Amino acid sequence: MAEICHEPLSYFLQLPVELIDLVLTFLPPLDILVLSQTSSALRRCAHNEQLWKRLILENAPYTPLQSPFPFTTFKDLFVAHLPHWFVAKHKIWFGDTVASGKIMLTKFDGRRGCIEGYQLLGEKSNASLIYLWQQDPPVWHQEFEPSVRIVVDSPLLYLEANPSDAQQPNFTTRDRYFNDGMVGLCETFCLTRALPKEEIWKGTPVWPPHNIPATQRVRNPFGNGFLDPKHRPTKMSEISDQTFRIKSIPSTAVGAFTHYAGRLRVSLWNSQGGHSNTTYSTLLHELYTPTKDKPWRGIWVGDYAGHGCEFVLVHQPEEDGNQERDMFITQSPSRLDSTGSTGLELNCSGRLEAIKLTGDPNIPRGEYTFLCEDIGPKGFLRTESRHPFQGARVVSSQAHTAAQGFREDEFSTSEVFFISQDKIAHYWKRLGHISFFERIDIDKILHATQSF
Repeated sequence: MAEICHEPLSYFLQLPVELIDLVLTFLPPLDILVLSQTSSALRRCAHNEQLWKRLILENAPYTPLQSPFPFTTFKDLFVAHLPHWFVAKHKIWFGDTVASGKIMLTKFDGRRGCIEGYQLLGEKSNASLIYLWQQDPPVWHQEFEPSVRIVVDSPLLYLEANPSDAQQPNFTTRDRYFNDGMVGLCETFCLTRALPKEEIWKGTPVWPPHNIPATQRVRNPFGNGFLDPKHRPTKMSEISDQTFRIKSIPSTAVGAFTHYAGRLRVSLWNSQGGHSNTTYSTLLHELYTPTKDKPWRGIWVGDYAGHGCEFVLVHQPEEDGNQERDMFITQSPSRLDSTGSTGLELNCSGRLEAIKLTGDPNIPRGEYTFLCEDIGPKGFLRTESRHPFQGARVVSSQAHTAAQGFREDEFSTSEVFFISQDKIAHYWKRLGHISFFERIDIDKILHATQSF
């Protein structure tokens, strides 16, 4: 008679619970959910509330998470927002609105259990004084004390978690409708599918634009409303976690039919009504995080005279090979000087690119606003001695100008003044004007939104 085998079904389940919990922390959330369906023992392990709370905080670092409201468990809260957590995690998104563009800051609101996105605005004082910097030729500059804020009373994005979403997880790529408070508009959040790199050429219309480094890009613009299957993910693995779209359509176009499922809205969207598509892309964190070697990297707000404030990405590309570096010193945590003897030592070398994240009718979003081929010895012009730029390092640059409608654009000689790590100025020689730029702190702005 054959002996009955009493070997355990799984050696993994014989591990201490603490080790099983540790193993689960290395798994993607979807794998944890799948694993929980294999046995009752693993289901209990996969329902560890601390595991799901940690996953939420990884995607919502600015959220003081006290409870899983509006759910009873953190697992249900996390599952209800799948696969949209990347929207809150990447926190900054810039859109392709024609000419002007748009910047959205996103976060997870732990009090209401929703993912929100707000527009970032920069405003300058109307009472700013104008000063004559030099007489011949005349060059003017204006005081610049920008106020940067988010528009909290009108969110651009509002993804609400419903209890039914936790019971029937949204492991699909379907669109998600929301109400952002705009009267007369129906909004749709759409997941996107990145273009394969082999299909992207220099002239391919994509978002983000070619000037801005990115690991994922999507086709933009497209005449059929992006309804072609190749622009939309068909499975979870095809979802781009660096881009998404928001479709807006006047509610009068859908009228009494809005109570039907999304199918009708899609068909109406394909009509020629007053709809619009806005494609958003995030910025890689390293692009706007300054380092000792790349101290000017960041997101800046600039003074564009009659156009108002505009946001600019100051990018310092990685250098190819070992180029000569110019070392200079800060006399204080904010003031830079090329000849000082004390303070924090920073590198100044290589190329610097100022790229518009928002734009105007002359130079639209996604285009260069000025370029420095080398901010090191090759581009160094002088250490400025005239007020109000005393001690500033001045380097040669190229200013990008154009007529309205981005016509007849060209680059002309200009200068950049490095005043401090958080303030620079650009001398538009052709225009006889100096404009200021100040660094903005995205994390500080998002932290401040916790009180709203």
